[in-house]
Amino acid sequence: SDRYRYKFEHLQNFSDTHYLNTEWNFLSDPAFLEEFVKDEYRHQSQPENYGSWVYGNSFVGSEAFVSKQLNDFYDNVDRVEYSADLYRTKLGKSPFYFQSENSIAHLERIYAETNTVDTAYDAVRMDSKNGIYLPYRYEFLNIVPRATYRASYYSKSETGSEEVRLIPGAGMEVSFQATKVLSEQSRWYGTGLRHKIEPYADYIYEDTSV
Repeated sequence: SDRYRYKFEHLQNFSDTHYLNTEWNFLSDPAFLEEFVKDEYRHQSQPENYGSWVYGNSFVGSEAFVSKQLNDFYDNVDRVEYSADLYRTKLGKSPFYFQSENSIAHLERIYAETNTVDTAYDAVRMDSKNGIYLPYRYEFLNIVPRATYRASYYSKSETGSEEVRLIPGAGMEVSFQATKVLSEQSRWYGTGLRHKIEPYADYIYEDTSV
């Protein structure tokens, strides 16, 4: 009679690219799901507790995210994070494209009350990854060379001091498509059936300052 689970989840769609998604679980003990809600336990042995607000349009996507430990018998990374990404966008009339991924977060490593060995710690992280792309076509090949640069700042590192990681990089993706029309007749799946394969190779080189 003293075992319980309180669960709240909600998805609020303001538009296709603007929504609020949240889930919170408060349990009496760590064995509750395994013993009483086995389907959920098989999918996720430790339930999540988070709130996520997402907004995007044709050019940018952003998310405000919060995660919190509600059950002291689970480890968790408490997180308050905001991210904003610029989708791959053409730079004026040039052949180059630009893409950017950025985030800032306060991260706190929380251990279960039964863990008497490890000590909780926290850090602020700022991260920015930017890339320049030059897609072009050579005969039947799609070729996309790129140059990237990533910078990550941590207020605390393993040594306890601040740390900045600078990661320049370069790479190239090569791909092609091969298609064949298998049928132009109407069936239960619609009209026409086409098979397509798209093999690709992606070379990535990065070098970090840490």
